[in-house]
Parts: sequence; C-alpha cells; structure tokens
Amino acid sequence: MQTFARTNQVVQDGTGRMSLPPSAVRCARLAPPPCSAGITDGSERGDYVPQSHLLKIIGRPHHVVNLMFQYYPDMDGWPTQGVNWHGFYRNNSLNKGDGYFPLVLEPGGRWGQAYLRQIADVRAHGQEPQLTLTLHANTPDETLARIADSLHPFAPMRIRINHECNGVWFHFNQVWSYKEVSDLFVRFHRILHERAPGVRTVACWNGPGDTIENPDTPNPNRGQLTDDQLAPMFRLADIVSYDQYAALHYGWPDPDFDPARPTQFFRIAPATWWRVFEDFHRTICTLRGGETPIEVHEVNEDAELAGAEGQAQWLTAFYREAAARRLPWLTNITFYQFRDRGGLGLEQEDPQDASRGRPTPALSAYADAIRQPHFDLSLTRGAQEPARVPADLLWRSPVDAAGIEYTYPLRNAAERVLFTCTPKAHLLVEHAGRWVIKPRGISQIPLARGPECSDFSIRVFAPPPDGRNNQSDAFVYTLDEPPEVLV
Repeated sequence: MQTFARTNQVVQDGTGRMSLPPSAVRCARLAPPPCSAGITDGSERGDYVPQSHLLKIIGRPHHVVNLMFQYYPDMDGWPTQGVNWHGFYRNNSLNKGDGYFPLVLEPGGRWGQAYLRQIADVRAHGQEPQLTLTLHANTPDETLARIADSLHPFAPMRIRINHECNGVWFHFNQVWSYKEVSDLFVRFHRILHERAPGVRTVACWNGPGDTIENPDTPNPNRGQLTDDQLAPMFRLADIVSYDQYAALHYGWPDPDFDPARPTQFFRIAPATWWRVFEDFHRTICTLRGGETPIEVHEVNEDAELAGAEGQAQWLTAFYREAAARRLPWLTNITFYQFRDRGGLGLEQEDPQDASRGRPTPALSAYADAIRQPHFDLSLTRGAQEPARVPADLLWRSPVDAAGIEYTYPLRNAAERVLFTCTPKAHLLVEHAGRWVIKPRGISQIPLARGPECSDFSIRVFAPPPDGRNNQSDAFVYTLDEPPEVLV
C-alpha cells in the first residue's frame, strides 16, 4: 500500500484509495491577460458545437465565445437558417437572410430561444458570450427591449450588432443605408445600457480585404467613418472590433471552386495585414478623441487556399507575431472558427453528421498558440490563509473571478487522482494548466498528475451552472466544505 504525508487526517475508502483533505488554502483570481483569446462557434458555415467538447479538446476556456444569429422575422419560411443543409450550399431562393441561426424570442420549435441556450452553455463553461446579431435597421424599440431583457441575466457579455457594417454583402446593408444601420446601433446601444447595462455593444469594421494589394480590383462603394454614415456608432460603442482574414475564399461554397485556379478569393501578406490594422487603430483613436482598444473578431487563413498544413503554419506565426508586437491596445483576438464545412475550421464538419468533426492540423497549432502567456488565462494566487468553510466563490467572467486554491500533501507519483466534492457544486477546476468542469450531480472527476509533481494543487472557480446570475452581473456560489482528493 502507498503511504502519504499526514499533515491532515488521511482516510482510506473501501476501494483502497486514500482520501486527503487540503493541507493549504490560498485565494485565487482570474484577471485579463495582455490579449485574451476568443473563438467563434457556429455560423452559416458550421453547426454549433457544445462547449464541453471545446473545453475537452483545447484544454482551457476562452475569454470570448462568439455566436452567430440573425433576426429577420419577415423572411419567407422564418425561422430558418437560409441554408440548403443537404448540399451545404447557400440557397438564396429560401430567403434573403444572412445564413446565421435565427434568433427566436419565443420558446418552442427547433430554433426557439436557441440563442439563450448557446449563451448559457458558454457561461456555464467559464467563458464570456458574444452574440453577433444581424437585424433590420427598422427593428422597433419594443423588440430591441425584449432582446435586451433576455440578455440581462447573462451579463457580463457582449453583443456585436450588424458586424462588418461597412460592407455590401449582408441583407441589412442591401436594404438600408449606412446611416440607417448606424442609427439602429445607436438606438439599440441606449436601450441595452438602460435595461441590461452589463451587456457591452461591439461596433465591427471590415478590413479592405481583396483591395489591399491589388489596385486593379474594383472597390465597391463601402461605408465610411463619417457623421452622415457610420461614425456615430463607432464613437458610441463600448468595444470596437475589426474583421480581416489573411486569406479567404469568400465565394464559398461555390461548387466550381478549384484551389489550383481560385476565383473569388484574396490573400494578404502578413506585413500588410498589420499595417492596415494599425492604420485602422489610428483612425478610431482620432474619431473617438483618445486611445481606444481594438479587438480582432474574425481572422484566419483559409485552408482552401493555403492548404491544411499552410493554415496551421500561418496560425502559429500570426499568434507569435501578435505576442511579439505586444500592442497595448490589442486586447482580444477571436479566431473564426472552431468547426467549419469549408476551410476555416480547427475541425472539419462531417457532411453526413453535423455533430461530428475531424481535427485539422490547425487545431493543435491553435491550442499551443493560445497557451502563450500573452494570451493564456491570467491566474494569480494570494497568501496562504486559514481554510474558509463555507467559502464564497464569485464569478463574473473568465477575466474577473474569485476562487480558491487547495493544496494536498502528496509525496509520490500517482497515476490517477479523483477530485471529490459535493454533487451540488458546479465547478471549473484547473490543475497544471488543464481546465475541466465538475458538473452538478457528479461528486468525482479524474485529474491527471505527472511524476514531477510534489504537492498537488488545484484552483477552483464556480461559473453559473445555467449561465444565469444570482446577483447583479455576477454569480456567487457558497462552497460548504472543501473538496478532497482520492488517490
């Protein structure tokens, strides 16, 4: 039988395992890293993937998880995604929407309040939701208020309203003027600040894309940052973001696409990408009259153009460059996207079964890239303190949370450690850089422990199990007794 140091009472259970209480307790906090990591999950190009899968595969929560929805209730056949699901090709004859999941305010049916279920799943797994929503510029205030009220229990979160608003490709741009799109943003922003102040608004600009390096490319009429067009929304927004791919087959899913002779695509040299991005930052600072952080909310190198290995190599180089530049105003990079039917996914969606995905080379490259200290979750510990029973764990977001670190007196290598806690608790647990969820209804989860470990330390946080707060813009869980480990 293995023996263990006895700084506290050691109990042997009926299986021969040792049950150890903690020997040391510290406070633990989550705070913003220099640049946080985000990812899009689900869109017109891929189904939504439950966050349990992302956490298991990537091994850490993201700060931001971006969700894609549209609100066009007057479309023919509403609610529908507007995509030919069997052929996986956009079918514009179905409706005039943008192909995103339909935001349905009422329960019932396939799409009833699906946006709230996804938001709840994101928060329950220790992340901050960002709802990207395209909608009519003449949506009435009463509807905007209903949406705001529905989001209030999940704050802090973000809403990216009519993203890439300076473009020409979304339904809202094809029906309404840029000034009308900006006016809608301003109305929605004010309603949200009144009814759901913890929900921050995001104004998103689309980079110049294929016009950057080819002066002969026809430049369509696009919105400008002027008072008679889009400037008001970018002055007012809580967050300013920027979408710009390094390479994109924007004609997807054109069935005639040939990677050897691509059409409807662009590619951008890395130096040009960063130059144009920094130009946009200077423009926004001038517009707003002061230093303004910028977030990147869609970026990738399309594997249909670069190849799977080329995409992985680009991804490693891009995040390394972002970390090396250490731009103090670049505060988040949200990668587009986790699972995709085309060439943008870390996983390739199975065309026969949307619930299944095949890892691409980009997946491991991405998981490694966001583990760099510049992007990783910022975890700090306080001084040792007496064990607190009960202990209050506070959760606002993965960059603003208070938890507890427990240390257990192990002195030899164990192949398997079981984390044991009350089944009432829904906890986010970190050990040696790996994050797992202990859901409600389960009392034990396995944790890996390498032979190099001495004392065994874990960090415990409590995100809301149903995504909803029980205090103003926060969730507090009282842990009645400290967890133990079985070895």
